[in-house]
Amino acid sequence: MKFNFKVVSKKHLITFFAFVIISCSALAQSIKEQQVLSLSERKFKWMINLNMDSLENILDENVMYVHSNGWTQNKQEIIEDFRTKKLVLNKVEILETKIRNFENTYIVNGVGIITGEINSSLFSVKLNYSEVYIYKNRKYFLFSRHANKIN
Repeated sequence: MKFNFKVVSKKHLITFFAFVIISCSALAQSIKEQQVLSLSERKFKWMINLNMDSLENILDENVMYVHSNGWTQNKQEIIEDFRTKKLVLNKVEILETKIRNFENTYIVNGVGIITGEINSSLFSVKLNYSEVYIYKNRKYFLFSRHANKIN
């Protein structure tokens, strides 16, 4: 049986190619979102394992890190507080994450249980957190993070 190309209209071809382009775009989007979610998870591992070089490379120069108690840190303070063990993370259990994006900005909303030490005092807290990642210079950077304690 021969395929009759005359039967396929231009309208059908345009619809088909539009579907292919939209599908590829959606797939690429979900790949980018997965990259950011993976980066967010790795960030917690770097904090636990004190991989400061890796952590430092993903923190934007203007990062604002807001803890659930209102304590805020900039990039230098985050790195220094982990290096001096003022802040120690022992365990991070991520319970859920969602991601949204607008252009080159990705927002991760999550719930997790964070266990660690601050000034040698143990803590364990369940948090809602929001992380804002920006894509610039072909790389993702953590630009902002804010957490709220869940009772």
